[in-house]
Amino acid sequence: MPFQAFFHLFPEIAFAETRSVTLLEPQYGLPAGEYAFAEQFCNDPGCDCRRVIFGVLQKGRRDPIAHIGWGWEPREFYAKWMHWDNDPLMIDQCKGPAFEGGVIRNG
Repeated sequence: MPFQAFFHLFPEIAFAETRSVTLLEPQYGLPAGEYAFAEQFCNDPGCDCRRVIFGVLQKGRRDPIAHIGWGWEPREFYAKWMHWDNDPLMIDQCKGPAFEGGVIRNG
């Protein structure tokens, strides 16, 4: 599943609609600062994964500090689509929210 940043295809829309949060003080192990969420969607024409991956961008840093996957369909959809109906952890990973890669870079 190759994911492509939404802003590469629709920069004007992405600029207008990208959401961010500002932490005024350190929270959840993150330093105070501004964090934006850049959407990435699967661009494989044969794929129907119905997922988005948010790249979490910290102001002042070039690379995302984390990637959060989110599938908006019910668990049953992912069990059928991925053929992992006997592995609830994998279904939960597809359904999300889930860290893609499993780490947050903080530093």
